[in-house]
Amino acid sequence: MNSRQIDRHLIFRDDMWIYPEDTREYLQNVEGYMHDKDDLIKDTDKKAAA
Repeated sequence: MNSRQIDRHLIFRDDMWIYPEDTREYLQNVEGYMHDKDDLIKDTDKKAAA
């Protein structure tokens, strides 16, 4: 396998090479993290407003 073929099968994201089949799970993890982070920010805003 030459590097061009490998590049086609891998995705470079956040300084990591990941396989496309990992992407869906990876994105779900990121979305979950972002969702938690948003909730944390909202909670902090509520406390600040109180």
